[in-house]
Amino acid sequence: MERPSEITSDSPLVVAIDDDCDSLEYIAVLLDRHGIRCASFWRSREALDFIRAQPVAVVVTDVFMPEVDGVQLISAIRQCRPEAAVIALTGHNDSYLRCMKLLGAVEGISKPIDAAALVAAVRRCLTRDHCGRCLAVGGLMSGRPWPCECEGPGSAG
Repeated sequence: MERPSEITSDSPLVVAIDDDCDSLEYIAVLLDRHGIRCASFWRSREALDFIRAQPVAVVVTDVFMPEVDGVQLISAIRQCRPEAAVIALTGHNDSYLRCMKLLGAVEGISKPIDAAALVAAVRRCLTRDHCGRCLAVGGLMSGRPWPCECEGPGSAG
């Protein structure tokens, strides 16, 4: 597979968190192959410390983990990084994903992970703010939403 773009240190950062090392590696490799910069953590406390210290665009997290579970993690992320989009993952009942959305996750994906669905969800999060407005280049990481042509007056988008 050809990489769609070069990953640079100023590319938006996605943080993946999963206590299942195989799932975590799958997510990290998948995002990397699609040109998405990803930092991965199997310990949720380490991930949360990293998120508090670094600007992150998207957090992809499992719901059921030791140390800090998905409920606590999403709540903490909403407090310290309200601009970061959260995608919740679970291999359990889909009702957990609905609960995670009520807590602030913008997307919910069931395990086993559908590669195309995850990449599409991450890309949606990287190009839209939480209100659904498009972000122009640089808008996401600077925290400033800049409307693009698809959102302008008289547009169909």
